Amino acid sequence: MTSSKAPLNGSALLRIVIVDDDEPLARLLIDFLDADCRFLLSKSFSDARSGVAGAKELRASAVLVDLRLNGSSGFECIRRIRAECPSTRVLAFTASDDDESILGALRAGADGYLVKGLSLREVADSLVAACSGAAVISDSVLPKVIASFHYPETAGPRLDLTPTENTVLEFTAEGLDCKDIAQRLGISVHTVYIHNKNIIRKLRVTNRHAAAALWRRRSEG
Repeated sequence: MTSSKAPLNGSALLRIVIVDDDEPLARLLIDFLDADCRFLLSKSFSDARSGVAGAKELRASAVLVDLRLNGSSGFECIRRIRAECPSTRVLAFTASDDDESILGALRAGADGYLVKGLSLREVADSLVAACSGAAVISDSVLPKVIASFHYPETAGPRLDLTPTENTVLEFTAEGLDCKDIAQRLGISVHTVYIHNKNIIRKLRVTNRHAAAALWRRRSEG
């Protein structure tokens, strides 16, 4: 079927993929985007595997990824889309606004972070902005992104991390969440939390993402 839509101001029409197991919300978004002349088409998928495949097949301009997918990790979905569809913009789209989710999504390669509760128009405008190259982050979580990188510059990190703590920190810097790290190392999530607590204390930072930022700076230096 030939689309009757025409691009505005010479801009290409956008192809959107939604990876979210909240089917009513996904359907609502699709109906709204389909009625918006800036978008050519949109499709939704309920799991990471089909979402990645759909993004590749449709050559998606942007993908909205829920971080709390049933049976799969939204963080891993973001990483795979980033790796397999390098020209596609990827936005986390979730109800979670905790530090771990926010920084985990950005570390995984997300180009933005949208908290559910935005109006349909705000989501659509954010998709357009992201496809134009902007980093899109909901106002409600932006202070947490900034605060996560606030750590004392003069404190000086201690270098007595154990081998396991170093591995946990390296995985954190790669964007893995605590559950993913636990699975990689074959330990419990509780044990990962203990390692993170020790890392934060030894490096004298405020949270595990600030520790990861410090680790990357040392690696690059």
